[in-house]
Formats: sequence, C-alpha cells, structure tokens
Amino acid sequence: MSSASIAERILESVASFEAEASSAWLVKSSIETHSSAFEGVPRLLTDRLTELGLELLREDLSEIEREQLGWSDKSGETASLIKDTLKTICRYA
Repeated sequence: MSSASIAERILESVASFEAEASSAWLVKSSIETHSSAFEGVPRLLTDRLTELGLELLREDLSEIEREQLGWSDKSGETASLIKDTLKTICRYA
C-alpha cells in the first residue's frame, strides 16, 4: 500500500469525524494503525501526525471533562492540521 493510499484511509476517518459520524478515537486509532506503514516519510511528520491525533482526542472531550482536567477550550482546527500534514506526507509518496 502506498503512502498516498494510507493517507487516504486516514483522511476518510477525519472526514467521518468532521461529519460527526465517528469519534476522535477512530481518527487516532486510524493514525496509530496506518502511520507505521508510511514509506520514505520523515519521522518528524509521522510523529506530528500522532501528536495531532492525541490533540484531536483532547478537543473531543466534553466541556465538563476539559474543565475537570484544567484544559483550555477546543480550538477546532486540529482536524484541518491533520489533513494538512497528510497532504505533506503525500508529497513523499
């Protein structure tokens, strides 16, 4: 499977999340499952993708959960950052 195909799989999970058809957990799981198969992609990019998956989980918490943990309000831009990182990864494909 090419890096572009792998990125497309992860993008599908992001689209599902944005359509509120799935949770951030699915996106994070998709990243964890597929990112190790990227070929020729700098580790910095795959690490960034993993970090963004965790950030998306944080943003997907309820207001009460974030308040209890002392985390700031969600910015809502993490899904877009994941997509941008995947587009950069596709350039290495």
